[in-house]
Amino acid sequence: ANADMWSIDVDNAAGAKVATEFLISKGHRRIAFLSGYDKVRSTHQRLESYRATLIGHGIKPDAVMEYVSLTTNSDVDHAVSLIAKLPYSERPTAIFAWNDGTAEQTIATLRRHNIRIPEEISVIGFDDLVQSPDIELTTMRQPYSLIGSTAVEMLAEQIRNTDALPQRKSFPADLIVRSTVGSPRS
Repeated sequence: ANADMWSIDVDNAAGAKVATEFLISKGHRRIAFLSGYDKVRSTHQRLESYRATLIGHGIKPDAVMEYVSLTTNSDVDHAVSLIAKLPYSERPTAIFAWNDGTAEQTIATLRRHNIRIPEEISVIGFDDLVQSPDIELTTMRQPYSLIGSTAVEMLAEQIRNTDALPQRKSFPADLIVRSTVGSPRS
């Protein structure tokens, strides 16, 4: 966001670091990243943090493990199908999806390829907005209520004080552990 604009967001970089470190703590070293819209700031913040976290843990980022600008379900389906067709030893053991919609599509595609989650590939998302009742997605939860109430407070401040300097606020995401992440396959 521009410095002269009011903004409220989740701390995308910190959330991506927590998600990546959680996968690493489970023993994963081959972690794929599926990103969204290339023109969206959160895509880049999450991707850059994922890379930095890998490096911080002595894992060299691998461009083969990064799928960028997956803007439709068919894009995600194609990328995940490529992953599923990799030789078993070259597949990622975990996938960090930039948002829950991408994570849901990833899980659906992996299931169509008869890949078990998390036994063969773990999946983590971001947002905590899963639509499918049969997916217990491990994810990073955004504090939507806090973001909303803060937006109202910031708007009220702008109305009360038209000379107020723009504010930028960022809130942490919480790791929500469910059943889509396990230890890597042997």
